[in-house]
Amino acid sequence: MYSSLFVVTGLWNAWASHPIYPLLAASLKTLDNKTLLITGGTGSFGSTLVSKLISSKINQIKIFSRDEKKQEDMRNFYENKKLKFIIGDVRDEEAVSNALKDVD
Repeated sequence: MYSSLFVVTGLWNAWASHPIYPLLAASLKTLDNKTLLITGGTGSFGSTLVSKLISSKINQIKIFSRDEKKQEDMRNFYENKKLKFIIGDVRDEEAVSNALKDVD
């Protein structure tokens, strides 16, 4: 599952040397003490985003996806109380609305 995570993470690390990266890093500070929702959080992009944000000062990261197995794998991999896992499908308006509760 995490093989794609490492490939994308390698790309992220290459991106970190780009001249615009300090601006991106500074903008992430605006998320300090906030609650963030990541739809598709167990997919390749979502899991890479989680890997980069998990050590930030974000208060809570909600992982919204329809794949229970990938959520369980991610829960076991990180073992971090900052992560909250929500089963749902982005095509379900009510599920998305419920997931968005308390998101900044």
